[in-house]
Amino acid sequence: MQFVPNSIARALRRGRTFSLGVVVNHLQNHFFTSVFSGIERVTDAQGFTILVSQTHDDVNKERSQVQLLTERGVDGLILFPCSQEWSHVDTVVQRFGLPTVLIGNYFENKEYLSFVADNWSGACKAVQHLIALARQPIIHMAGPPTQTMCLIRRRAFESTISENFPEISTSERIFPVAALTPAEGYRVMAQILEHYCPPVSLFVINDDTALGVLRLCADRGLRIPEDVALIGFSDIPTLSTLSIPLSTVRIPGEAMGEKAATTLIESIKSGKPPLPMRVELPVELILRGSTNLPAARGPLGNSSDGR
Repeated sequence: MQFVPNSIARALRRGRTFSLGVVVNHLQNHFFTSVFSGIERVTDAQGFTILVSQTHDDVNKERSQVQLLTERGVDGLILFPCSQEWSHVDTVVQRFGLPTVLIGNYFENKEYLSFVADNWSGACKAVQHLIALARQPIIHMAGPPTQTMCLIRRRAFESTISENFPEISTSERIFPVAALTPAEGYRVMAQILEHYCPPVSLFVINDDTALGVLRLCADRGLRIPEDVALIGFSDIPTLSTLSIPLSTVRIPGEAMGEKAATTLIESIKSGKPPLPMRVELPVELILRGSTNLPAARGPLGNSSDGR
């Protein structure tokens, strides 16, 4: 009979919109493609829709997007926080009872249910692999310290280097980017080359930033891995198709999205807020051509995909 349900009327009747708000820092970040796939798989099965916004790592924009999604009547919120500012999140949780789950990052001084990668283990594995290449200096292109995933990876770099080379000042080996983008990777790699001449080994905060490093190396005629041994973090889909495939640390993005959406919808249906805790998902070291140097020996020197 060509009847079309009125979603607004249904929401008024049931007191629920069957929608989730998802706030991330950059939609063009390839990692979120897999996260969204996981979220969408769950919401499709449960009959929920998704409203998505991005903050561009601006906490003021994050604050306004969280407020706007709350006003739109979403039943729950999945947030990738871009800083350690949590007061606006606490407001919607306490005042409006909005179930909220964090993903990717967490607040160090305020506990919410958070699904994150095992950043410490992953960063340690990446740095240990670079150490096994016997190539100095080993440098870390670090992310903004306001994001816990960046902070943990930086601390793991410092700890692993200090354990193996106590005579080295790690502060001289760390070059931060302002944002996790290819443009920032390109810019900061130029800075690194002003301080260090190739060959160098480089652990980059994430794969998107590492793509900018690869582009600068190509522009300057630097060889990968002979001049620059390079490893990233995330394992975005395009890495294995590059002319020099990028070594990285794989994060289970789809599983992260599935767990966040499943837990959030269960909380909405039960009427009970998510239990505040941090859930760390295991990561995997993926070795490819960008660190395939003859000096590599032992388990950390074996390529996981035959290259």
